Amino acid sequence: MRDTEIDEAQIDLRLAMLKHWYGDLLTEEQWAEVREGVREELVEVADALRTVELGYDDEPFPLFTPYRGED
Repeated sequence: MRDTEIDEAQIDLRLAMLKHWYGDLLTEEQWAEVREGVREELVEVADALRTVELGYDDEPFPLFTPYRGED
């Protein structure tokens, strides 16, 4: 598998979810365009994630929530 290839199962799952919500609103031709859009987006996101270098000691940033008193 090339670096920019995406597993078809990932695309199928996302497309199934979209068809569940919006199935009656699009034609088969439009769904083919949506499928290509999903594929392109997944490849773009995967490429962006690969550019981030992480070490074994890297941790997520903690979420800071300021104390604003009693509600």
